[in-house]
Amino acid sequence: MEFYINALSLGIALAMDAFSVSIANSLRDQSIQKNKAFKMSAAFGFAQFLMPMIGWWLIHTLIHIFQFLIPFVPWVACIVLSFLGLKMIMEAKEQTSISVTGGTIFTQAIATSIDALSIGLVMADYNFQEAIITACIIGVVTTGICYMGVLLGKKLGEKIGDTSGIFGGILLIIIGIKILLEGIL
Repeated sequence: MEFYINALSLGIALAMDAFSVSIANSLRDQSIQKNKAFKMSAAFGFAQFLMPMIGWWLIHTLIHIFQFLIPFVPWVACIVLSFLGLKMIMEAKEQTSISVTGGTIFTQAIATSIDALSIGLVMADYNFQEAIITACIIGVVTTGICYMGVLLGKKLGEKIGDTSGIFGGILLIIIGIKILLEGIL
C-alpha cells in the first residue's frame, strides 16, 4: 500500500508544473474543446510517464555518461518555458492567432517533465515492474490534473477576457523560473 501512496504522491507533485501550463494554455486559447483538452492533458501525462522511466533506465545503465548534464536540466526548462511565455505575451499584445498548437504542447510537455528524470534516482531500487507501475500512476495522475487545469483556465479566461494571454505567458515564465530556482537550490 505504501508503494502506491508514494507513487500517487510523486504523481501529484510532478503534475503541478504541467497543471499550471495547462491553465496558461486554456487562458491563451479559449476555443479548446474537450477532445483537444484531453489530448493536451494526455501529452503532459505521457511525458511525465516517460521521463521517470528514462531516468530509471539511465540510473541502471548509463548514469556515469550523462552525469555531467544534470546541472543543465533546470536551465533548459527555464529557457524553453520563458521563451514560450514571452511568445504568448507578444501574441496576446498583437492579437495574433491564439490557438495552442501540437508543437507547442509537445515542447511544453517536455519542458515541464524534464525534471522528472531525477525521479529515476527515487526509483533506483525498483525493479522494472515497480518502475513501470510508478511511471503509469504518475502519467495517469498528471493527465487528470492537467485536464482539470484546462477546465479551470477556460473558466478564468472567461472572467479576465482579453488579458488572459498575457497572464498565461507570465505564468509560463514564473514556472520556468521556479524550475530553475528549485534546480539551483
